Amino acid sequence: MLMSDKTGILLKESTIEDFAFVSQSAKELTNIAGFYKRTAFENRVIFFNEGQISVGENNRVYLFASSIRISSDYYKNSFRFLRGPESGYISDHNPDGDTLFIFNLVRDEKNINYSAFVNLLEYYKKYARKNNLRKVLLSLQSYYYPELFLEDNLNDLIRDVETGEKEHPLFTRLNDAGFTFSRIVEHRGEKESFSDLILQWNNYDFKEKLFYAQKKNSAGICSVQMNFKSAENFKEYASRVKYFVELASSYKRDFIVFPEYSTLTLLPDQIESKDIPLFISKYTEEFSALFKQMAHKHNINIVAGSTITLEEEKFYNTFFLFNRNGDIHKQNKIHLLKFEKTDLGLSPGNKVEVFPTDICDVGIVSGYDAQFPEPVRKISNEGARILFVPLFANDEKEFYKVKQTTLARCIENQIFAVLSGSTGKINALNTDFLAGRSMVMTPHDFVFSQNGISSESEKSNEDVVLDEINLELLRRNRRFGDSSNWIDRRLDLYNISWKKD
Repeated sequence: MLMSDKTGILLKESTIEDFAFVSQSAKELTNIAGFYKRTAFENRVIFFNEGQISVGENNRVYLFASSIRISSDYYKNSFRFLRGPESGYISDHNPDGDTLFIFNLVRDEKNINYSAFVNLLEYYKKYARKNNLRKVLLSLQSYYYPELFLEDNLNDLIRDVETGEKEHPLFTRLNDAGFTFSRIVEHRGEKESFSDLILQWNNYDFKEKLFYAQKKNSAGICSVQMNFKSAENFKEYASRVKYFVELASSYKRDFIVFPEYSTLTLLPDQIESKDIPLFISKYTEEFSALFKQMAHKHNINIVAGSTITLEEEKFYNTFFLFNRNGDIHKQNKIHLLKFEKTDLGLSPGNKVEVFPTDICDVGIVSGYDAQFPEPVRKISNEGARILFVPLFANDEKEFYKVKQTTLARCIENQIFAVLSGSTGKINALNTDFLAGRSMVMTPHDFVFSQNGISSESEKSNEDVVLDEINLELLRRNRRFGDSSNWIDRRLDLYNISWKKD
């Protein structure tokens, strides 16, 4: 429960169970069965629950509203996202948008309670103030409110209400709540037509300077293809990685990515496999201090690949993200290769997480983890837009397994992926020459690379890949692109649950 008043009207964040009311009410209002899609409803409840509000009393819902956040700067009031019952796909939702768009106000026609409208709008205004939003837009669609559009001159009626010359059971209350007329948007199609009445409330507490600190719409990427040659000591290892960080910084990149197991270059040529985890784990403190200092000094987010760590008497292959603001995030590899289990005696991690950055939320998985769809789907479900994949490939076969499956993850989840591979040879592990490659991957669609690879390194050589990925284009592509894998998921048939959550 979010709010109640003396009349007993209750507001709550919607649950999947509320769909029965929404679907039935939509059917009664439109005389069309199946008018309101369950998949769209579930997506909104899952991904922006605090924007989906049910109103009622005595355990009975009689008003439901959906909302998403949008960017007024991008849409410029064109309202291209209004599409009748399917308005406001969750893929239109921009978590950093400065405007709250309320739509699909589905009501119980037999129990119209205008006080509930006011309570609902007060909740959304409170949300806007709390989250420093510029304004709230309210859409009343002719699908659900046909009687409003039967007025002889709706524009004049609303303006007369705003000037106090007339009263209206709904518009007077909306006006008292601060919502004023913006425009009427007409939609003309071959099969059907409908109208949207748009009202607007401005948040005069909005702080412009905070909004301009929002996340960027693009991300500069530097992915390192590192030659794994033995380092005499940690100082030599540090010198190598510093070179790449300084290079990325000179190109004003937002992220630099290093390969999996880069600290194995610290191994002596002769060492027993069982002794490797303890040997490498002793460098964890120096490793963390080095990358944290470089992230701050060069103002760049560093995906530092992985190193072996010791936690509660267990060894893990741990990936690190060093944010330029000083935050440090860790991700333990959850699927282990045979040599990691039998030769090194590592333990698998038990969770995958999404990490915040100043650009967007990101996820990190190993090259082997990327070969399983479940971890990446979980990361995508929780909002990551870039997947970083540091990898360790013993031969060409292993590399192509990582490449092909990561391309599949990009298609399935409509996200970007950044691979960082390695070349050279680790004598202590008696490996063949490493066959990793570095590249930036995209979803498959006309606005991106046709083969899903935006840029890639040269085979077998130490190299870097420099690229710029467009996050706003990715967001729009999820909704407007020819490929629609993300929104076409059948969540009414399947979903992924994570047992350790």
